[in-house]
Amino acid sequence: MDISILIVLGIVVVIALVLIGIFVGIYNRFFMLKNSAEATLGQIRVALKKRLDMIDQLLGA
Repeated sequence: MDISILIVLGIVVVIALVLIGIFVGIYNRFFMLKNSAEATLGQIRVALKKRLDMIDQLLGA
C-alpha cells in the first residue's frame, strides 16, 4: 500500500471518531436537560399540591 493512502485513511478515521464523539456528547446533553426539566416540573407539582392542600385546610376550618 502506498503511504498516502494510509495517511488519507487515517485522517478519515480520525474525522469519523471526532464526529461520533460530538454526536454522543450532544445526545447525552439532551438527555441531561430532559431529566433536569422533569425533575424541576416534579418540584413544581409538589409545591402546587402543598399550596392546594393548604387552601383546602383554610376553607375547611
